[in-house]
Amino acid sequence: YFAAAVERRSDDKLKQKPLAIGGHSWEARPVYAFSQEVAHRGVSPGMSLRLVNVLSPESHFLPAAKPQYGRVSAEVVDVLTDFSDTVEPQELWHSFADSDLRQTAHGRTLPARYCLDLDSLPLAEARSFVGEMGKQMRAKTQLAPAIGLAQNKFTAQVAAAVARPNHLLPVATDNQADFLANRSIEFLSLGKETLRRLRLLGIRTLGQLAALPVTALKEQFGAEIEPAYRLGQGEAVEALQSSPPKQQET
Repeated sequence: YFAAAVERRSDDKLKQKPLAIGGHSWEARPVYAFSQEVAHRGVSPGMSLRLVNVLSPESHFLPAAKPQYGRVSAEVVDVLTDFSDTVEPQELWHSFADSDLRQTAHGRTLPARYCLDLDSLPLAEARSFVGEMGKQMRAKTQLAPAIGLAQNKFTAQVAAAVARPNHLLPVATDNQADFLANRSIEFLSLGKETLRRLRLLGIRTLGQLAALPVTALKEQFGAEIEPAYRLGQGEAVEALQSSPPKQQET
């Protein structure tokens, strides 16, 4: 709920209010972002502001300050580049009305997500290193990071998603499959129809997916299911796609 966190950082009066971001309560346009309290009322990405008002009438509605969210994200990247040369920012803090991304667990919480390459730093050393990174993040941005630490990007993302704010959740290399086993298949970026068919087959967790023969899965869903299958097993090692810094003139 990154956009809501940025709004609350800017205005202390908003800290105790459920937030719906993107316009007025009577508008039919899709909600841009919202806070956790509003999500608990059943609001999800793609819903209209009018429907948000029906589900969460106590919400405080405000316009989306898109440039401000970008500036705060840049603050986060500035902190992270002190700890790693390779940072992959993923700006998922707004509603994806026409995308399967909103079907994922990450899409529903609208986070700002950043992946770092620690260059194979051993887990014992990485824990203290990343702990210091979290302290610097809190001090310099006034935000509450949830940090996942794992050998591959997908497992680290899942760990960050289930970690509490201001906490670190490390996953040992030999424990990745066990850690992922009970997590929802909605952590995978699968299409809406694929998710629906998997649920019809009773497959709701990454462990259930990983336990199936990959050949049978490919017969049912095609070759595109195999990368998701490898992710669910904790096997896939994905390269980070770090973005070059954007040049700005003032």
